[in-house]
Amino acid sequence: MNTTMPQQTPAARDTTAALRGIAILIVLLSHFLTNFVVSHDRFGHAGNAAVALFFIASGYGNAWSLTKRHAGGCFCLRDFYRDRFFRLYPLYWLALGCIWASTKAAPDVWAISGVKTPYWFVGAIIQCAAVAPFLYDILRRVGPWRFSLGLFGLLAAATAAAAWLPEDIRAIVFSNILTYRNIVFGHIGFFGIGLVLAFLPFAGSKARPATTSRRAKALGLLALAGLAPGLVVLGEPKAPLAASLAGLGLAALCTAFTVLFLSGRARLPLARAVAFLGRNSYALYLFEPSYFWAMASLGFNPWTTTGRFWCVLAMPVFALFCQTAESLVGWLSRRPIFRFKAGSCPAVPTSRS
Repeated sequence: MNTTMPQQTPAARDTTAALRGIAILIVLLSHFLTNFVVSHDRFGHAGNAAVALFFIASGYGNAWSLTKRHAGGCFCLRDFYRDRFFRLYPLYWLALGCIWASTKAAPDVWAISGVKTPYWFVGAIIQCAAVAPFLYDILRRVGPWRFSLGLFGLLAAATAAAAWLPEDIRAIVFSNILTYRNIVFGHIGFFGIGLVLAFLPFAGSKARPATTSRRAKALGLLALAGLAPGLVVLGEPKAPLAASLAGLGLAALCTAFTVLFLSGRARLPLARAVAFLGRNSYALYLFEPSYFWAMASLGFNPWTTTGRFWCVLAMPVFALFCQTAESLVGWLSRRPIFRFKAGSCPAVPTSRS
């Protein structure tokens, strides 16, 4: 079964960036509140759960990138991995250098390789990028419904089998390296949701015209109002079985939230500003700890009321730095010295998803 994807629209691309922007806002806010304002980590659980939106948006963007590459008639796996390398590693290594400067602790080979990192999300998204072409090929062959049933069936079986492992091995399997929301390779599951959504006729479908502007904005605000408490409830620690069920609930919540906006039925408030954050979300996530360390070293201690005020006031400068870092990495990846010899594969558009 060869499934074709509906045509992506600029509105769909902007919406995907805005969804990443919502996710990074929740993550940054949760980190700020948990570390500098309140003494409990309830908001931190919401931030960890919000990462699900990143995985879904990344899967969606990778599906479109792979479709563009296949459209040329010659898919080059080497070029795909080269682009993923430049998308993920240079900024990550720069962030590692900032951590090294602030803590005086040099990263080991596992951290440098991205296998076991100070940022659990980085290791997870590297795994998603590694399997993306193979999942995409399977999805094209079997279609979205069979793919979804097969993928989640395998993840559920892996999770159930892992629960019966000896305690020392089970502790390794149920770690940030291999699981997300207490589901083995759960991040692959959320990534797979994003891949599947790209094959369903949501954005740009003539059969489903966009909702009127006022109603769409109201629906968007309502969806946001329901998302935050849902992330808090589903993200809190639970017993193993309850945590796995909560992970499935989180998948349903984030999928419904994404589909609502991709279908044009809802619109995000301040969409351009949120999309700007989404396009630079990877750098924002990586450099946020170093930003607060730098502010503290300048005398603006984020644990004090005055320091928190100046940290928030200087956030636009931090966002501009992240945009510059993302742009420089994109420029570097396009230099001829880092390109393979011309003629091996036709040139294809790249995606910064």
